[in-house]
Parts: sequence; C-alpha cells; structure tokens
Amino acid sequence: MSFSSLFFVFTWLPIIYALYALSPKRLKNAYLVIVSLLFYSWGDPKYVILLIFCILVNYGLGIWINNSNGHKRKSIFLLSLIINVFILAYFKYYGFMLDTIFNIIPVSAHYEVLAMPLGISFFTFQILAYQIDVYRKKIEAQRNFIDYALYVSFFPKLIMGPITPYAFFEEQLKNHKITRALLDKGAKRFIIGLAQKVILANTFAVIWNSYCMSDASLLGAWIGILAYTLQIYFDFCGYSHMAIGLANMFGFQLVENFNYPYVSQSISEFWRRWHISLGAWFREYIYIPLGGNRVSRNKHIRNLMIVWLLTGIWHGASFNFIIWGVYYGVLVVLEKHVFASIIERIPMLLRWICTFILVVIGWVFFATPTLSAAFAYLGRMGNIGTIGVIDNTAIWYLKSYLIYFIIAIFACTPLLPNLFKMIARKRIDLMHMVMIALLILLFFLTISFMVNDTYTSFLYFDF
Repeated sequence: MSFSSLFFVFTWLPIIYALYALSPKRLKNAYLVIVSLLFYSWGDPKYVILLIFCILVNYGLGIWINNSNGHKRKSIFLLSLIINVFILAYFKYYGFMLDTIFNIIPVSAHYEVLAMPLGISFFTFQILAYQIDVYRKKIEAQRNFIDYALYVSFFPKLIMGPITPYAFFEEQLKNHKITRALLDKGAKRFIIGLAQKVILANTFAVIWNSYCMSDASLLGAWIGILAYTLQIYFDFCGYSHMAIGLANMFGFQLVENFNYPYVSQSISEFWRRWHISLGAWFREYIYIPLGGNRVSRNKHIRNLMIVWLLTGIWHGASFNFIIWGVYYGVLVVLEKHVFASIIERIPMLLRWICTFILVVIGWVFFATPTLSAAFAYLGRMGNIGTIGVIDNTAIWYLKSYLIYFIIAIFACTPLLPNLFKMIARKRIDLMHMVMIALLILLFFLTISFMVNDTYTSFLYFDF
C-alpha cells in the first residue's frame, strides 16, 4: 500500500487512526503491530510470513546474545549475522549472482528468481543494527515481544525507512501518546511530503520516462536527467516526510533523512545531507569498525572504497549500482586526499555547480537499467551521437514544465522555510494562520492531482 494513494489517505489512515486513538494504552503497541503487518501484506501477502519469521528469529537471538558471554556470545552473534545477510542476499542478489556466473562460465541452467520483498533492505539493516548493538552491549535486548515486533515493523518506516536506531526508538516504545502538537506537526509533514511526491516527483517522472530509453538532443538529454534528479529527490524526500509525519501523528519520532542535499558544495556534504539514516548506518557499523579516518592514508582510502562499494551494492543488484558506488567512492577519495586544499580556495558558487553536475552524472547510473544504457545516455549529455543540440521536443518539455522546474528549484533549498521563520518571529499569529491556509490549499491541490493522475510507485520501493 502506498502513502500517496487515495485509498490510504481517505480510508485506511482515518480508520486505523481512529481505532488507535480509542484503543487502551496497554493495547496500543499490539494494535500497531497488527496494523503494520496488514499494511505490509497488502501488496504481496506471502512475504508477511518472511517479515514475521525475521521478527521471531531475531527477537530470540537478541535475548540469547544478551544472556551469553565469551565465545558463545560471539557464536550466536555470528549466527544472527549469517541468517540476516543470507535472507537479504538470497532475495535481493540471488538472480544477479547466477546471471553473472553463467555469463562467465559457459554453462546454462534454468532457475527462477523470486520477487524481492518490499523494504527488505531497510528492515534487515534495522535488525542488523539492533543485533550489533546488543552484542556490543550498547543496548539491552528487548524482552517484550510486542515492543520488539513494533520496532521492526512500524508501518511508517517499514518500507523505505528512515532506518531508525533502536536506542532512538526504545523509550518511545514505552512512552508515546498522541498530543495536539505532534498531531499538528505530523499532519503538516505528511501534507508536504504528499505534495512533493504527487505534484513534483510524479510530474518529473513523466519527463524522465520519455527520455530515459529514447534518442535525444543535447538539451533534451539534460532536461531528462535533471527531471530524474528532481524526481528521485522529491520521491524519496517526500516519502520520508510522510513517514515522519505519520509517526508523529501516532505519537512517535523518527530520525531525519534529508537536509536539502542539492545545496551542497562538496560530495561529502551531499552525502551528509542525502539519506542521512543510511549514511549513519554505514558510518557506525562499517566505516568506524574498519578504523574510520584514524588510520594511515592508504587504509583510509580502503575504508572509504569499501563503504561506497557496499553502499552501491545495498541499493541494487546490478553493475550499474556497483559502478555508482565506486564512482562516489573515487570522488570522496579525490576530495579528501587529492584536491582538499584546492577545493577550499574555489568560490562557493563554482563549488556548488561542480558538485551538482557530478551528482547529476551519478544519477545516470542509478536511473538506467544497464551499463550500456548509462554510457549511451552520458553520450547524449555530451552531444555524442545525438540528434543535435536542440530539438522541438526538448523545447516543448521546457516550455510546458518550466513552472514545475522553478517550483522544484525553490523547494530544494531552505529559502522559503527560512523566510517563513523570519517573518513568524515578528507576526507569529498571522503566519500561523497563513501556514494553515497554505497547507489546506496544498492538500486540495495534491488531491486533485491524485484524482487525475495514474498511480506512480515510489522509486525506493525497489530497494
């Protein structure tokens, strides 16, 4: 089920929220577990069995690790890692690994690849983080099964995150309640995220889909990939806003996931602002255990490349994602170890332009299905083998969607929120009324788009 569907907004959410508000406090967590499992089973019921299996097994393993010492503790921990990594690898990488092997070895065999369960990369990483923290004795294993099940399955973050650390969520499992402040805050975040997805991301998807596998002029190729650059941001950032907003409405807080990444002036800064929860996971559980930056120069480069290779692999089972991860690894290494002193002397505007262009180039590998398609599209962006510099189709898209590009550019920056905050300091009552009016208007505008448009799934559903 998608947050951006009319059924979710006008049927599912009102019903489950009303029942949640009316349910006794002692039953609220159990109720949310049931709701979350129903939510997950909506698209493909058979995979809810996998989710329940992961919850049951890791609940027991966590307590077993917590109660053990020495070699036994380590053995149980390694068992938990093997089980969870195997589940992730089997469902996400099984077909890719066999395809790669059969392309190298002249042997053919029939095999069937199962559809990937929704959100498996996200809830597996949360489970792994939990088990690692229990093993490190940073947290105590959760002995209340319902609370543990809710941590793993809580429906706002189940499919696409944010990847929320257990330590951040632990106290909330015991003490959470609906408040007027959280309800207002959550509704606001949900409406903003819904508008980002429906009005902006879905619109830019139309442009990208028309260009992704077709020939294009130089201008058309850049319009297409810029549309995808904006689509993936408003798609994923919009989901994160909706997830955080829904959690607030039910009395919970989630970690932030985006902080205006397209204003970044370096690749490192971009990745501190984009998918923040995933970056924090890799930093805490891969980068720092490898030694982080407190090692020799060569080992630091090794650590960065390992993290980025794994980041690429996490995103998808194809060579495109591997190249995408290596691409960013190389850029970060160059930024930190080759051009660090030069970058500091470059004007801010030029740093932003260079960073943005490099990010856009990276999205080509992310957006296209194969390496050959990625390099072909990069060729069009460089006017290699294209139909010219400008064509009528590109001009039509530019004229027809210019207003969306302008709105999106402003929405990618903190300019408008900062302006509202500045005015609110002087006229807080007036700005509160204006904000409510704008949100109501935005909500009805979004609903009109939802009624007239065809459904477009979230991009990160595939990860």
